[in-house]
Amino acid sequence: MTENKKPKNIFHNLNLEKMVAFGLAVLVISSVLIIVFVIFIPASDEQFSELSLYIYREDLETYVTYGYPAGLYTDRNASIFFVVKNFENKVVYYQLQVKLTLLSQNLSTFVPLSSSSSYQMYPNDTYEKILPYATKAEKESPSQFSDHYIWEPTNTTLYLNEDILLFLGGDRSIKIVFELWKFNTDEDTFVYSGVFTFLELFVIEV
Repeated sequence: MTENKKPKNIFHNLNLEKMVAFGLAVLVISSVLIIVFVIFIPASDEQFSELSLYIYREDLETYVTYGYPAGLYTDRNASIFFVVKNFENKVVYYQLQVKLTLLSQNLSTFVPLSSSSSYQMYPNDTYEKILPYATKAEKESPSQFSDHYIWEPTNTTLYLNEDILLFLGGDRSIKIVFELWKFNTDEDTFVYSGVFTFLELFVIEV
């Protein structure tokens, strides 16, 4: 009685070895291409707008980003300076809107504060300026306060009045929100850029 032996699948083993070798070769080539791309092909310049808040220190004769007021008094105003820098790689027509809202109000990079959830300060005297863009060298070594692509430190007077107190309805914890808007030529109007910063303050009645 003869025993039937299954032939060894030599071709199957050879094909498997070739597939493994091919896969390793593809992996090595892909890794080399990625390394070459990262090292030798420069990444595209990042495009963004920068918005910062400062106060002016007379004793230091300069602007600083610390020592902001913790409270806003009903009998006196406070001065805050904002600075905008254009790293958008194109000329931009900016608008800066200042709004007061409750401390509990959420802020978004997608949607600006609505008129129902905030009190807009200076609605008839908005801050607007056209800024050229920074060059690549200026991006790498940006100036602090003064250059062609910088909206120099601009004074904003924070205040309280009866309309604001009425809007707050007895709440004394607030945010002063600075929203940066950009002019959209397609829509022929300013649109919210998603860039904002804010101060948290207490209302102090005197």
